[in-house]
Amino acid sequence: MIPGAFYSNDIPEALEAEMILTESMKNRLRQICIYARTAEIDLEQMRLDLEKKGALPATDKESSKKALTEIYDYVACSF
Repeated sequence: MIPGAFYSNDIPEALEAEMILTESMKNRLRQICIYARTAEIDLEQMRLDLEKKGALPATDKESSKKALTEIYDYVACSF
C-alpha cells in the first residue's frame, strides 16, 4: 500500500452495483472516484444525475463502458 492512498471504499457501492465492470474498468472507475473525492465532487449526486440522463443503471459491458465515459466527463467538466 502506498501511504496516504485511498484504498478502502474507493468506489461507492451504489455506483458499482449499477454497472457491469471488468477489472480494468473497475480500476479506471476507482481512479476517477479518487480524483472526484479529492476535488470534493459529490459522487452520490453524480450517480443520481447519471440515472436521470439514463446512463445508469448499465445492464451490460457495453453500456457500462458508455457510463464510465459519462462519469469521466461529469468529473472532468465539474471545474
